[in-house]
Amino acid sequence: GFRETIEHVKKLGYRISTHTNTIDSYEIADTFTWDDVVVSRDGSYNQNGHYSGGYAYHVCLEKQWKNTLRDLPKLASFGENGLHFTDVISIVVPDDCHSPAHPSSTSNGIIYAQKIIKYTHGLFGGFSSEGCMDFAMKYLDYALYTTFGNAFGKTERPLASRFLPIFEITYHGTLLYNPSSATINFSAQPPKDHLDFIMRGGKPSMYFYSKFRTGNALNWMGENDLTCASNEALCWSVSKIKEALDEYAPLMDKQFLYIARYDVLGDGIEVCTYEDGSRIIGNFSDKPVVFEGKLRVPFFP
Repeated sequence: GFRETIEHVKKLGYRISTHTNTIDSYEIADTFTWDDVVVSRDGSYNQNGHYSGGYAYHVCLEKQWKNTLRDLPKLASFGENGLHFTDVISIVVPDDCHSPAHPSSTSNGIIYAQKIIKYTHGLFGGFSSEGCMDFAMKYLDYALYTTFGNAFGKTERPLASRFLPIFEITYHGTLLYNPSSATINFSAQPPKDHLDFIMRGGKPSMYFYSKFRTGNALNWMGENDLTCASNEALCWSVSKIKEALDEYAPLMDKQFLYIARYDVLGDGIEVCTYEDGSRIIGNFSDKPVVFEGKLRVPFFP
């Protein structure tokens, strides 16, 4: 059925990819073994979060390397033709593992993370993941977001007054990304998040049921979700996908350019300048502002 689904989607003219996770493991899996799980300093197994599979136990990346060689060729044989997504691995620091059978430091974990990323990239023709840790950058083609920013529960950062696009200035033109987790479903998000996406060179990701955590757990991918809970909700969600495409189309070619500079000026004006001299000027204030002799109205006044 899985193979038939992939072929059906391809015949319709779309690309399709799957989603794997090399960090978490669940007891429900027929391949689960405690020998793969990270052991904490106090001797306990590293249990971090719970999702649809149950309690999530972190896997030691040295052990996950053998699982990658075992599992991913079979998955690739099903014929997906999109950019395969490997969750989490590019946004977390690899665990220290204190298992006597497979001790591993963070630096050793990075070595095995890079091996997994390189192998996956070669197997599927590309690699996408959740974040942008430097150790992942060589083979990373797309990141779901560069940072959680202030979207994870709107946490205040006491040492920072604003988030500056340092990552974007450094890496734009070399990979695709969302500027922050709050810019997922950018066309459906509040004006500031929407404008952040445009100004910082994002690539659209439209994510149905991005608010998937339950039990009052914090969700981080934007204030507004796409759903198909009713025909009305589905129609609204699809309209936001169309709006995103229409808005992004004139900006697509800029993905091949470096960002030369990014200026945060007074009165809420910010200016993104690309290497070819083209600029995007955003008004983040709630009032019209005159900039270079022209009136700049607020975004979505």
